[in-house]
Amino acid sequence: MADFLSLTLPQLRKRLQRVSQSMPIGMTSVTTPQMRKKNNPFFGHVAKITRSNGWINWRYAKAVNRQRIREHRPANFRALHRTWGEKMQNTPLIRHNELLYLDVKVQQRHAMYVDLRTLTEIPWPQIKPFVRPPQKSTRQRLERDVILRDYHVENIAELRISGEVWRVRKCWNRLQKIRPQESAS
Repeated sequence: MADFLSLTLPQLRKRLQRVSQSMPIGMTSVTTPQMRKKNNPFFGHVAKITRSNGWINWRYAKAVNRQRIREHRPANFRALHRTWGEKMQNTPLIRHNELLYLDVKVQQRHAMYVDLRTLTEIPWPQIKPFVRPPQKSTRQRLERDVILRDYHVENIAELRISGEVWRVRKCWNRLQKIRPQESAS
């Protein structure tokens, strides 16, 4: 197992504020999924554990135009200004109402939904009708969208960056408590 740095949230924020170059990352996050409430037996009892790979400090319009070229479309996409939050210059962070978010171009992701009452994984077919579907971009006009996600830094359990593994104590500890139990087969 790789060595890791155990960080507090303030330490994570400080380290991310010093990252100024575009680079690949791996990440594990723990969130509460957006779900419909009505007739939902899972509402209020679910955590979403997401493992993702992506890029930070990337340029949205440039990424969309690269994908447009791969799809044999004109590279004439122009990004609009953010509808919320303010990009912190030379960092991968977005500040919104005194909260910080990590801006990530998602390349791959795998999500698992955990029932917090039983600590078991909820199979996708069972939870799918209740989870808000991902939004498709209406402006990119691509077969394969460029996926942008802003992760609240408090939801980051682990970040793999520049050959290091950063574990954020509060969220990492939460992840350890809610990992699905292995079924006794």
